[in-house]
Formats: sequence, structure tokens, C-alpha cells
Amino acid sequence: MRSRLAGFTLIEIMAALAILGLSMFLLLQTHYTSLRLFEESQRQTMIRELTTRALGVAETELNVGNVSGSNDFGKRYPGYLYRFDAVPVSDTVPYLYDLHVVIQGPNVQQDYHQLVYYSGG
Repeated sequence: MRSRLAGFTLIEIMAALAILGLSMFLLLQTHYTSLRLFEESQRQTMIRELTTRALGVAETELNVGNVSGSNDFGKRYPGYLYRFDAVPVSDTVPYLYDLHVVIQGPNVQQDYHQLVYYSGG
């Protein structure tokens, strides 16, 4: 004769499935959030790298006498451009320039200002 206590009831199975479903939902939500954060950190790192490159080129150009210019970032970053302008801060403080760099790309436009000392020779 079979015992009535061997096995699970429908209520127990439904409770287990509800707990499993809630756990899966929380895990998927956490995974989605981590992917979004990863993409945002990649974007910020790329913008920081582009900014460093553009500021370096702009300072180098200023040292050879060019106070403005623009270019792209090459094949690695298609669609991303930068431009810069260097303006003297004042007549009383010679050789001090306000370097303005703009980076443009898909869904990105960043403006940076930096004070740069340029001896003029």
C-alpha cells in the first residue's frame, strides 16, 4: 500500500516555483544593472582617454605657435572629433592661455578649459 505522505503537494511545488521565479528575477535585474554600469564606465574611460589625447595635442600645437585647430581621433574612434582654441588670459599676464578643447562624437559633446603657460619660444 502506498503512503499518502510520499511526495510533494501542489501548494509546495507552487511555493517553490514562486521562490525560484523571484530569485531569477532578482538575478536578472542585478545582471542588467551590472551591464549598464560596465557600459557607462567604458564610455567614461573612452571620453577620459580622448580628452587626454586632445589636450596633449592642443598643448603641443600651442607650443609650436598654433592657437587653434581641429582633427579626428583616427580609425580607432571613428566619428569622434576635437577642436581647440587658445586665448590669452589677459594683457597683464603674458604667456598664460585659456585652452578650450571640445570633443564631439556620437552622443557625446564635452567642453574642457585648462590654463596653459606658453613661453612663446
